[in-house]
Amino acid sequence: MTPHHHYIGNYTPKRMPIQLADSTMVYSAGVVSVVFNPMSVGEVKSLRAVEFTRVLHVPDLCNNLLLVLYLTRNCGFLSSSHMTFCRPKGSPLFYTSINSNNAAFLDGITSPMTEFASPASTCPMDIALWHRRLVHHHKAGVRTLIDCNLVTGLRLDSRASPDPICEPCLAGKMHTNPFPPSKWRASRPLELVHTDSDIFEAFKTFKAYAENQSERKLKTLRDDC
Repeated sequence: MTPHHHYIGNYTPKRMPIQLADSTMVYSAGVVSVVFNPMSVGEVKSLRAVEFTRVLHVPDLCNNLLLVLYLTRNCGFLSSSHMTFCRPKGSPLFYTSINSNNAAFLDGITSPMTEFASPASTCPMDIALWHRRLVHHHKAGVRTLIDCNLVTGLRLDSRASPDPICEPCLAGKMHTNPFPPSKWRASRPLELVHTDSDIFEAFKTFKAYAENQSERKLKTLRDDC
């Protein structure tokens, strides 16, 4: 089959359906003859020209399509309805059967892939695990939840006493100074005033009122910018 028309001869109109490998249906426009000049394998020289007859002209194709099984069967190059595929000087790899439509099918069946499972490690279902899962709830409270059946689905495999040291709990209870100590602190009114940059209009009212009441001037203003 060919989509081209510039090198074909003996054109005979003929419309017939053709189903491609992707189940797409196309139609032929005619039957033609094509002269082909083969090249020998591994050499540049041309061999004797070959004329392909009864070639279908299919305009919707993108490339030429040559059915080798049809040629081998109808020209006597295939002595049986089976073909053997093997590596050069090697044992056969697989066999194919050819039906009357010149379609080849692999002889054999597919084997399911063996599934492998890797061993999984799990944590013991103890008090320490549920202490961490319940947002570090105190261990006595975890035991109360279990003993009084206050929750469902809480399985406990071991009642062994957990390690009393829980690093996240200790880190959460440690005291830290929010700000480093300053070397200078304001000792008089309006020496240092903190404000927010989003309330500047309100700050102007406060400044006028504070300076009037304290009879002092604002010396240092610190905002969040």
